[in-house]
Amino acid sequence: MSTLTITNAGLDYKNAVLAGVEQPNITHMLFANVPNIDVTSAPSANSVVPSEYVVHSQSIERVSNLDGNALVISAVLDYSLGDFTFNWYGAVATKADGSQVLVAVVHTHDQTKTKTDGPNIGDYSVKSIVWQSQQLGQNVAVNIATQPWQLENDAFATQRDKTELTEKINDLHSIAYTTNNKPTPADVSAKLARYESSLIDVLGHDFKIRDKRALVGFADKLIVNYDADWSQVEAKGTWNFLGDIVAYYDIKMAGSDSYIWSPNITNGSTGIYDPYSNITALKYTNGKAFDFGADINITKNNPWLTLKSSSEGNDNTQQAAGISLGESGRENKASLHLSYIGNGSSYIGMGTPGADNIPDNWAMQMHYQSTWVRFRNEIQLVDDKTRLNKGDLNALRVVTDSGYVDIGAMNSDFCHFQTDRPRFYLDKPTFIRGEIYAGSNYDQRVYHQGYKPSADDVGAFVQNWGITPTVNTSEFTTIAKINGSNLASSITLQLKGTTGSTVVNVKADILVNHHKDITVDSMSGGYTPIQLRIICNGNEKYIIQAKTLNGNPLPLICSIQSHTKDAVSIGSYSTDGYTIEHIHTTEKNKRSLSSINGTGLLIDNNPALHTGNVHRYSEARTVLSSGALAANSKNHLTATDTFTLPAVANLSEGATVVVSKAMAATPTIKVQGRSEHIAMMQGTKMLTDDSVQFDTHTTLTFILNADKNWEMQ
Repeated sequence: MSTLTITNAGLDYKNAVLAGVEQPNITHMLFANVPNIDVTSAPSANSVVPSEYVVHSQSIERVSNLDGNALVISAVLDYSLGDFTFNWYGAVATKADGSQVLVAVVHTHDQTKTKTDGPNIGDYSVKSIVWQSQQLGQNVAVNIATQPWQLENDAFATQRDKTELTEKINDLHSIAYTTNNKPTPADVSAKLARYESSLIDVLGHDFKIRDKRALVGFADKLIVNYDADWSQVEAKGTWNFLGDIVAYYDIKMAGSDSYIWSPNITNGSTGIYDPYSNITALKYTNGKAFDFGADINITKNNPWLTLKSSSEGNDNTQQAAGISLGESGRENKASLHLSYIGNGSSYIGMGTPGADNIPDNWAMQMHYQSTWVRFRNEIQLVDDKTRLNKGDLNALRVVTDSGYVDIGAMNSDFCHFQTDRPRFYLDKPTFIRGEIYAGSNYDQRVYHQGYKPSADDVGAFVQNWGITPTVNTSEFTTIAKINGSNLASSITLQLKGTTGSTVVNVKADILVNHHKDITVDSMSGGYTPIQLRIICNGNEKYIIQAKTLNGNPLPLICSIQSHTKDAVSIGSYSTDGYTIEHIHTTEKNKRSLSSINGTGLLIDNNPALHTGNVHRYSEARTVLSSGALAANSKNHLTATDTFTLPAVANLSEGATVVVSKAMAATPTIKVQGRSEHIAMMQGTKMLTDDSVQFDTHTTLTFILNADKNWEMQ
């Protein structure tokens, strides 16, 4: 048992076909194996394709007209198809927009289509759906007659149509025509019957309507309305002409709006005239130009206007082309011109196009083989106060009303920024990828965080850093080697380190000369003093060793600054070949000075007194045979001459002059100024004079008092 339903979507599709919105296009039949299908009841009119159960799709073999009142939709399953089982199939139409509509559905018992190796009887299966509706066949313009094979196998119709369908099938088998029993046009088809009763006839190459030659076909042409059998022919709808249209007379438009006039030999022009506006909308003058009396609007996707000149001939005439905009047109200078010449160059500008087809005042040039644009002169931005033009040595010049800057490579070595202003101003951080060179010859590299100057670059001394081997109290440890040069070495040594209660902080200036000469000047912090041992090779190469005087062993941070550009190495080195030594001891919170040959300290060229030399300098006298005596001096006079005390104007109270004399000498000592005197005691009486004769064997002391006079004691 099988049941058929025409779907609601199918009825809507039929109505769209009848309305002319769609064309009849039932394209294929789908076969599906749907679980639990009910074959006893008609499918739902809202049925849709059960896509997940579809097992086969087959193109429609034939859609035919069954006596004008039904369509027979047939699909043929041939021997090459299978194997598959189905219990559902439906006819599908494809709409103009590509979407698909299920128009009819059949539910049936399970059927199996088996594939065979070759065609055999019974290997073909025809599945047909009969869609019956009053005048359906002719209303949807299906004119193909139904064949018996479409209805001999499985043809499904609705239950109410089965009796009537059986009678039609019997009629198809019972009709037989003979030579003496020919069918009438109506027997063949309603269409043939309509043709027979129409006013259309065909005779030879004439197609006639109402016995007038509507079409006459010759071997080389087809003529419509031959010999003007009709005085008027109307054409409606859209006409597509794939060839030329030749008009021997004017083409008139309906109404009075416009008409097209044909070529006129007298004036040599063709065009479109608009009598309503009394203008020539379009005029072509033979061999010259088109004239337009109105705007040209081109409205389409990707509109394009092409002016194609000849590819041969003179560059400036035959191969040239152009467009002119403005009141002077092509012939004068008050227009904007776009011109092309045959060498491939194009120009945009104003001024009269000369014989070369180039505007006199052209502003831009281009070439078809390149992407550059050449500007003839400056480019103004907004107004004439900001301009771009060509600068010195082909640079780009940016000009404002304040000055200019030239930007670009002006030679093969550099890219330049040059200005007529006195300096450059940048108002944001400036990032440089590379180095910066300055100076009058731009050959002095500028220092920065990534390129710091060396000591030589800035005239500084090289600072050498390192960690020494562990220094202890039991022996000297080698901490550095100095390779001096040019017979002299001068360094500053800084040692620092701490561990537990041991704190070393020592700075020492060391001089080593070629003549077995070693001098050390040091300062030490108040915790841990050290000893330094300098061993030299008799010249300026030497080893430095260190030993702590108390505390725990420790490595030291060592900094050595050479003032004589020596080669400095920090670490442990062999002492072989180093034979001359000097040991220097630092003291807490003190400055220490030592030398291999002994040391001394001069102040204003005078030796400083200390416990080691005070015995040498405490009674030392300056020996004088004449002249002036210095303030705060000790003198021994050896001649009978006059000696002058120092001027008192710039001396303070308490200034002293001490003199002694040789036994054979009787010197005279006097003051320098007239207002000064020497005061002395004779018994209990004080005497004053501007001079004294030194004739006793004693030591005289002259002390300046508050009155700026000398008191002799």
